[in-house]
Amino acid sequence: MKQTGTLALFPSFLAVVALAVLTASNWPVLSSLLNGRLLFGVLAALALAAFLFVLYLLRRVRQLEQEARYRERSFRTYLDAIPDLLFIKSKTGELLYVNQAASEFFVGERLAAPNLVAGTDRYRQSLCGCRETDELVFQTGEPLRRVEVFVQPDGSARYVDMLKVPVVDALTQYAALLVLGRDITDQKRAELDGLATKELLESFLQQTPDAISLIDVNGRVKRVNQASEIIFGYSEEELIDRPLPVIPPHLQEEADYYHQQVLNGKRIIGLETIRFHKSGRPLHVSLSMAPIYDVEGKVIGIAGSARDITERKRVEHRLRVSEAKYRLIAENMTDMICVYEENGAVTYMSPSHESILGYPLDQYKRVYDCLKLIHPDDRESVRQAIADIRQTREMAAVEFRFLHSGGHWVHLESRCKPIVNETGRVISFMIVTRDITEKKRAEELLRQSDMLSAIGQLAAGIAHEIRNPLTALRGFIQLMQSSAEDKRYCGIMLSELDRINLIVSELLLLAKPQAVKYQQREVGSILKNVLSLLDSQAILNNIQIHTRIAEKLPPITCEENQMKQVFINLCKNAIEAMPNGGHLRVEAEALDKGEVRIRIKDTGCGIDPERIPRLGEPFYTTKEKGTGLGLMVSRRIIEEHGGRIAITSEPEQGTTVDVILPALAG
Repeated sequence: MKQTGTLALFPSFLAVVALAVLTASNWPVLSSLLNGRLLFGVLAALALAAFLFVLYLLRRVRQLEQEARYRERSFRTYLDAIPDLLFIKSKTGELLYVNQAASEFFVGERLAAPNLVAGTDRYRQSLCGCRETDELVFQTGEPLRRVEVFVQPDGSARYVDMLKVPVVDALTQYAALLVLGRDITDQKRAELDGLATKELLESFLQQTPDAISLIDVNGRVKRVNQASEIIFGYSEEELIDRPLPVIPPHLQEEADYYHQQVLNGKRIIGLETIRFHKSGRPLHVSLSMAPIYDVEGKVIGIAGSARDITERKRVEHRLRVSEAKYRLIAENMTDMICVYEENGAVTYMSPSHESILGYPLDQYKRVYDCLKLIHPDDRESVRQAIADIRQTREMAAVEFRFLHSGGHWVHLESRCKPIVNETGRVISFMIVTRDITEKKRAEELLRQSDMLSAIGQLAAGIAHEIRNPLTALRGFIQLMQSSAEDKRYCGIMLSELDRINLIVSELLLLAKPQAVKYQQREVGSILKNVLSLLDSQAILNNIQIHTRIAEKLPPITCEENQMKQVFINLCKNAIEAMPNGGHLRVEAEALDKGEVRIRIKDTGCGIDPERIPRLGEPFYTTKEKGTGLGLMVSRRIIEEHGGRIAITSEPEQGTTVDVILPALAG
């Protein structure tokens, strides 16, 4: 701009010179030298040429200035388009130029160089460190590259990779500093994160209790952790670049197979196998292996972990032995053991359930399904016991009747106990059930025995006192019968007196133990004698007797008269159960267990199954004029002979009585 002003003043300067030459004082001299007109024309031409030349120069200067401004704008545009930081600093630290990336980095918006200084206050401390490196560049004249750290107000750091180059002026002096910078914060953080991750992984590798090993594709060890040395006894120096020496020879083929599977991209999880300690001691280990990939996705090795489960295997073995022992006890004991969860699902059922109750074990799915097999009168008490156990978490016992698969009721006693885990939470319940049918029967026999004892004592005290008046009454009634006009009532009285006398005789039989003599007898002949005595009574009641007595029955040891009394009582009961006639079947056969069975079956009215258990009790009878003593005496006689009586009956289907006696070996 100064050159342009000088050129603009040049024409005026020529005009002044021309006027000075052509002044009046100089005119005589000039006129004497040249013709006046010619000289004026020359001077005028010179002045015009000079003026035109100045105009040309001015136009050219303006063009150069425009081109310079255009180049400057283009250059700035190019520099602003660069994503890296670029700025020029004077030797005094003044910012002469900053590009857009640098402006946004320092202040977050586009600012000119003079306005940027105020915006760099937040990086003031970091910039002070930058000035130290600026001075170093000016002193040495060599470019300098280093990573500068700029701390933000929130305490976070931004990392910039800076290159500082000195700029030489026309006098070959360092007049300015060109600074190029690249924001590498993300890269640096990634490096730091990677370093932290690496340190974390290294810490995990060394602190994990599992043995970790890294193996290349050739099966050579590249890295192991400290746990590997503890578990297998080999140091890292002993293993590096060598095949694993812990694999037993007989398992080497298996190990090679799994290694190849992993190299093919498959993962192996929880493979339980055997490995050797350095001392030769075998170890149970759980192996997990996975392939190692490079950046291109190619498998370059195997990462394996081995967990020492030797102690666990030892405990499992002891547990299996213990479980087998207790299972053997549970499956061979007569008590029934059942384990079920809180939701009622059965998890264990001992085989004794099937042998005692008759149902297959797979029928017991849920413990609550068994309630329908419990006697209706006992279900509520069982439900209440279950509720009490769930609420109190205490052991409880309950007795109930359970329906056998054969259709009869079995008396059971169950004790239920909750099972808790280490935290005290109930996880299941265990029921131990015992068949107390025989116990109940023994208790009933004891009760009946006590009753019989009382009856015997009563009979012993009053039987003779009753029989003496009966004898006198019978004598007087017979005298009255011979002289009375109406003899109907005398006959009735004599019949009733005979009945009373029979009852007294049975009472005396209960009261006084009879001296019996057991002898070997044929049960078939005894039955034939009894049936011959009852044949006339059967004909009078329109009853047909059918016999099926096996030939060559084994003999029995018995008191013959007592046996006859038993068979007479049972056959008379059958005849009396068929007042309108029917069929009486008498059978005798040998059983496989060295026993003889005598079966007496009628087609009478039958007995309600619920009343059968009470048959044989003193004074309990199903007949209108019965006393209940006949069957009781018969049962006692059979039991004294080592046998038993079983009664089955259905209403309107008749009754079957089985007398089973021990037979002599042939």
